[in-house]
Amino acid sequence: MNPIARAAIMCGALVLLCGCGGRSASCPASAASNAPATAAPAAPAPTAAPAGARTLLDQSGSGDANTREFNAPNHWRLNYSAECEDSNQAFYALVFDGTGKLVDDGVSHHGGSGHGTSDVYHAGALHLEISTSCTWHVQATTI
Repeated sequence: MNPIARAAIMCGALVLLCGCGGRSASCPASAASNAPATAAPAAPAPTAAPAGARTLLDQSGSGDANTREFNAPNHWRLNYSAECEDSNQAFYALVFDGTGKLVDDGVSHHGGSGHGTSDVYHAGALHLEISTSCTWHVQATTI
C-alpha cells in the first residue's frame, strides 16, 4: 500500500479523536481528499524565503503529482500555497527520500485555500508527493 493511502486510512481512523488537522504526535499526516478534481485558478506564490536562502525546488501544478528530485541539507524549509475551490478541499505534501521511503510528513493543510511553511530536518536526495485537487505551488529553500 502506498504511503498516501496508508496515511488516509490512519487519518480516517483518528479523525474523530483529533480531526487530523495538523502536525501532532496523536494525529498522523493525512492523505488525499475525496473531493472530485476540478480546475482551479493559479495558486499564489508561497511565503517568501528568508533573505540569503537558496532555492532547492520551485514547482507548481494542479492535482496529485510528484516533484522533481532535489538535494537538501539537514535543515530546510518547505513553503507552500494552495488555491482550492471550496473549504472541504485539502493539500498534502509528503517528503520522500531517494529510495521512496517517507521521511517527513511535510505539509497537511485542511480547509481550502491557504499558504504556509514547514521546517524539515532530513538531508539528501528528496522529492515531494503532492496529494490534492487544488492548484498549488511549493518551494524548498535553505534556511
